[in-house]
Parts: sequence; structure tokens; C-alpha cells
Amino acid sequence: MNIGEYLSVRVVNADPISNVNYMANNAGFQMDAHAHPFYHINRIMEGTVTIEIGGKIFKADAGCTVVLPPEQPHFLYSTEGYKQIGIDVECVDDSRGIYSEIDALCNGFLIKKIPMMVYTANEIMERMRAILKNPTKGNIMRALNIAEGQILDLLEVLRKENDDNFQEQFTEMLSKYVPWELSLADICRILGISRTQLERKSKNAFGCGVSEYCARIRFSTVCNLLKSDMTLEAIAEKTGFYDACHLSRFFSLRAGITPGQYRKIMG
Repeated sequence: MNIGEYLSVRVVNADPISNVNYMANNAGFQMDAHAHPFYHINRIMEGTVTIEIGGKIFKADAGCTVVLPPEQPHFLYSTEGYKQIGIDVECVDDSRGIYSEIDALCNGFLIKKIPMMVYTANEIMERMRAILKNPTKGNIMRALNIAEGQILDLLEVLRKENDDNFQEQFTEMLSKYVPWELSLADICRILGISRTQLERKSKNAFGCGVSEYCARIRFSTVCNLLKSDMTLEAIAEKTGFYDACHLSRFFSLRAGITPGQYRKIMG
């Protein structure tokens, strides 16, 4: 295997993290195919490691976080050697939702580049090494804090990417469906996400919940149609209102004026 140094500590009562380790592997390191019953997250601090998984080959260098999913065999080797901080995340629901978020956002094997200044990486790496060489109760808590920081950095990057993708997916959905004809359940089904995720993503992407965002689209559509010579009854039918009165109430609450007054202003 050609491991230079390996330090590990078992973390108790810190769901979902169960183990934190520091590993320095020499040039020519290799580890035969193996799998874990948990998510194994490696933060590569120095050097480069090659991972063979699912019949494909990937390289991860300094600054990369590697997420190895449970029960998926993988083979590791490194020509030049590398150093890493490793974190085991058990597949259990926890009060902070760390496991479920990793499971949802990573969606299996993942390599994600998370830039870090060299001096910061060295500082974190050497601090973890010193802590694990003296695993007192206080040091175990310090190791856990470092490990959680690495996970939170990863999740922050993945959330942003996921929210950016959500905007694209939502826009594509609106090109195929009329927004005010969709229920929240319909939108969740089309996008393949839960209602909680839908609301969080909508607030991050649009600054409001999805129902409010769809209402704003509806209001904007009504405003544009009021600039035409269509009757209120025709506009109401086109934008999914029961009748012109229903449309007028909706419009007045948002604009502070009636549709007729709006037409005169835009006149």
C-alpha cells in the first residue's frame, strides 16, 4: 500500500460523522478495490490521487473533495503521493440533515474542486495531524469541527450549483406548462424534488416562494394583455381566472388600482 502515515479517531455521538482521519501516502501508493458501508469523504490537501470506480478513471488533486458513496467498490493509487483528511458519514438521518443533503446533492460518486489557499490547506492539514496524534476528548471535538467545516464547504458549493440548475429547470418547465395551472405537487413531480426543497430553491433563486413567483408571472401576463384591446372577460379566461371580477380582485390587490385604471394610465 505504501502508506506514510495514518491517524484516525472514532467520533462518538456526533451523527452522522463516525470517523475522522489524516492520511499521508507515499509515491507509488495503491489500495486494492474495496467499498464502505458509509459515505467516505476525502479532502485532498496535497498531491494527486487516481480513483477507479464504476469502470471509469478519475484524478483528484489538491483542493478537490472526493465523495465515495456507500457500497461502491473503488481502487486508489498515486504516482507522486498525496495527503488527505478523510471523513466517514454514516447513512443515518441526523437532526441537521447532513447525511440526507449529501445523499441528495452528491447523487453518488463526486469530485468537486473547492479552492483553498496553500497556506490554509497546510495549516488545516498539520492541525488535524497534531490533533489526531493526541486524541484527547477536546482534540476529538476539534477534529470534528475541522471535518464538519470541510463538509459544509462542499455542501455550500453544491447548493449553489444546484440552485443555478433549478433556475434552468424551472424556466424549461415554464416553456412547456402554464404556471398558474400547476399545483405545488405538479411542480414537485415535474422537477423531481420534495416540497421543502422546492420552497428553499425557489427562495434562493427568486427571492420568494414558488406560489408567489408563479403569481408574479401571472400578474405580469395580465399587465401585458391589458395593453391590448382584449376584454377583461377574455383576459380572465386566458389567464385562468373564474371571471372578470376574480381577475379584478387579483389585479387590484397587487397593483393598488383596478385593471380599468391601469389601462387608462398605460393608455
